Amino acid sequence: MRPRTLGALGVALATLALAAWSLPLSTASAGACAQFGTLGAELVDPGGAIPLGPDAGPLLRVVLGERRVDRSQMARFADPFRGLRVAGPGSPSVRRRQVAPGVHRVVGAFRAGTYRVTGIQGGGRVRFDHSTPAPLPAPGLTSARVATSEVPRDPRRGGGTTTFRTLTVTVSPASPPGAAWLLVYQGPATPERTALHAAPTQPGATTFSFTQGRTGGRCGPSLPSGGVPNPDSELTAVWLGPDGRVSSSSAAIIATAP
Repeated sequence: MRPRTLGALGVALATLALAAWSLPLSTASAGACAQFGTLGAELVDPGGAIPLGPDAGPLLRVVLGERRVDRSQMARFADPFRGLRVAGPGSPSVRRRQVAPGVHRVVGAFRAGTYRVTGIQGGGRVRFDHSTPAPLPAPGLTSARVATSEVPRDPRRGGGTTTFRTLTVTVSPASPPGAAWLLVYQGPATPERTALHAAPTQPGATTFSFTQGRTGGRCGPSLPSGGVPNPDSELTAVWLGPDGRVSSSSAAIIATAP
């Protein structure tokens, strides 16, 4: 992914949406589990500067891999972060924390300087500095609606339908410069909590949709997924930048049915 290229983020995180079901996640046929599209992890914004501060660290995203492997190799791809390593000043011990389904932060005792992230599908260098960028403004949530839809099940697996929920939120003003994702929470938005969903932004975007996640096929790994709350749930949101900065929280809003 090129630095600061938010369009590529939309391709990866589109796996969270119902529309992404048409992607070739599995090539198994006639009941056999021959091959599947692998999941991997990539560094967000390689080469970009990260302001030092509490909980500062590189962001990783989970993506669909282009590589296809046979079933005997499946275990190697069970954890896309298994080989994650970070080398640089102080050789910090790092841990991974999920920010939202499909988006993770690498946390450690980082210092000013350059670090190299390896052991993932797309790694690279990140640079920490003492800069103090302008804060992202809090999102202004103006509406949140939860719609339900019925999706037919495969007749070979019992038929019937499965109910899915889609949350659509609107913000005002539109997404600001420097915001890469909108993170939506049920209840208060705090750094310790994982968001329900992360939606990539586009300049001027005011509407974001989140569909209840789906796991991968029975032969493949699970996709990043997120829940959609019921109507009458209290929601908040924050903006997340590609350097890991987050805005202050929006005011709470109550989700409604269409």
